[in-house]
Order: sequence, then structure tokens, then C-alpha cells
Amino acid sequence: VTRNYKGPVPMKIACRVIREALAGLVYFHAKRHVHRDIKPQNILLCQKVRKGDGLAKLADFGLSKSLADASGSTITQAGDVGGSALFMPREQIKNFRTVDPRADIYSMGVTLYYLLTGKYPFNFPSHKEFTQAKAEKRPIRSPLLIVLSDAPMPLITQNPDLPYELCQVVDKAIATDKMDRFATAKEFRQALKDLERLIL
Repeated sequence: VTRNYKGPVPMKIACRVIREALAGLVYFHAKRHVHRDIKPQNILLCQKVRKGDGLAKLADFGLSKSLADASGSTITQAGDVGGSALFMPREQIKNFRTVDPRADIYSMGVTLYYLLTGKYPFNFPSHKEFTQAKAEKRPIRSPLLIVLSDAPMPLITQNPDLPYELCQVVDKAIATDKMDRFATAKEFRQALKDLERLIL
């Protein structure tokens, strides 16, 4: 059975999906790899035969890299940007080749933010606004420039009904400065597990 949501995903389901996807990310990071393209489309939902619950699995490792290759040559060139702009942290836009696992934590946090609200942490222009600006030959800020220069909007401003504790967890995951984020995917996953006991 396939279930489609025309708006935000229920909080309990959204948090469980991300927690389960984070389990895969913990394993991937333990192998000293960075995914670099986490977004909702790259989280697959399977069916647990015994429990009937959706099991989230991380997919599409086409942009992943080994941390051991961080300083070596890769197929990307200087100035290249890899990943999905709406889910990329600032440091990935600045230097795609040398990001560490905290870039994935940011992308997973934005994915949870999007599942909970149906919105992004930034006021990105819509496709219609881009098209209109192009037709009128006037400048418009690109998503990359917005991520580079703006601060993400706190989750509570997008959905005031969400628990404060959950908003704190998500806001920490998507902090602009990577040093302010969760240090590891395991730490992020544990924060969600702790929340499930308290409020979910």
C-alpha cells in the first residue's frame, strides 16, 4: 500500500523515518564515507514483513566519497558544486570535495524539517518566480546564494504546533556552522530516540 501526503508528514512518522535512515548513515560514516546528497527522494521506504511498519533505507550513493580521498584528486573540478542545493549546507557549496560527515547531518536535518512542514529552512524563490524574473530580465537570488548568505529559519516559525524539544533537535542539525551541529549521525539519531520516549 502506498500512502501519499499532500502536506506535512505526521510528526511521529517523519521522526521515525529519519531515525531509521540515520541508522544507515551511522554505518556509512563508520566506513569513512560521506553521502553528500541526502534528500527525501533518496530515502526509500520498504515494508517490514512482521510488523507492517515502513523501514527507511538510505539510497543513491552516486555522489558519495571516501574521507581518505578528501585531499586527493577526484572527478570534480575546482568550483564544481555537487548535491541538491535545497538540502546542501554552506560548506558543501563552498567546497564540495572536502566536506565531512556533518554535511550529511545537515542534509538529514533539512529533510526532517521538510517532512515536518512541507517547507524549506530558507525562502527560496519558486519556479514561477524564477521564470518570471528571467522573462523580465531582472536578477533573482539563486538558492546557492541564499544558503551562503542567509540564516535558516527556526523550525518553530514554520510550525508553531511542533514540540519545542523537537524544534531544538532539528535546528541543531541544520546549524549554519558545522561545529554547532550534532557531532555524529549516531548522536542525532539518539536525540530522536530520546524524543520518542518523551513526546512522540
